[in-house]
Amino acid sequence: MSNLLYGRLAWVFSLFSPLKTYRKETAMFSKLIREHARRPVKTLLHLGCGGGHNDYFFKKPFRVTGVDLSRSMLRQAGKLNPEADYRVGDFRAVRLGRTFDAVACVDSLDYMTTEKDLTAVFRTAYAHLDPGGVFFFLLETTRESYRPNRVFSWTFQGRGVAGAFAEAAFAPSRSGMTYEKAMVFLIRKAGKIKVYSDIHRFGLFRKERILDLLRRSGFKPRCILYKPPAEAIELGGTDPKVRYPMFFAVKPIGVASTLSTPANGNPTTSASVRPGG
Repeated sequence: MSNLLYGRLAWVFSLFSPLKTYRKETAMFSKLIREHARRPVKTLLHLGCGGGHNDYFFKKPFRVTGVDLSRSMLRQAGKLNPEADYRVGDFRAVRLGRTFDAVACVDSLDYMTTEKDLTAVFRTAYAHLDPGGVFFFLLETTRESYRPNRVFSWTFQGRGVAGAFAEAAFAPSRSGMTYEKAMVFLIRKAGKIKVYSDIHRFGLFRKERILDLLRRSGFKPRCILYKPPAEAIELGGTDPKVRYPMFFAVKPIGVASTLSTPANGNPTTSASVRPGG
């Protein structure tokens, strides 16, 4: 997988996925996080935080800490949200040495392609939650609801830059556990047009299996379907048929807060990232 979007093309992210398109959905996420938690929510850990667009709105009700593998995306997040604490790390294994009232993983869990990886993220979330805290995440699709051959496209522009973006999701693999998306960027800058193609692989899991893995990880979970607002173009908000599975998993009250060693047995560290760092 190339994943240019999180490296070489990270600078384009804020153009084709504008900050304003996150306002309504993040406000709704924040409201639902507070409603599902069994404790007051003041601190939030965002796993797979990317360029920090959700965090720009999460930081209004919560004190935000973010973790992502991409230093390029974290540099953008740090410039946008200097109040937040951003760390480089793999959310399947990272351990920060502190706990939070809530953990969020807005849509980056789609990149988990095996049950082992999915469970590792669940363990990370559980380890970083205080009792009564809630783990919130949404998936672009489940194995039951996946519809291949869908195409999304839109144009974007910025100072001295204009472009177009299109993505197409293709049929699942033979195992039915993964699928691929082709993303194409057409970018006109300084009078020249360049075309970039990017391939991303995502996991496909059955909703009941996800709930089962959450229970096995110690959570009390539930799933509801989410209709994104029209402004959320990156999540297909303009498609009236789109519904996303959204999960809320509570860490039971009466259990100890733990920051255990990851499942692979190897303790992990994370590096702090600041604007320009």
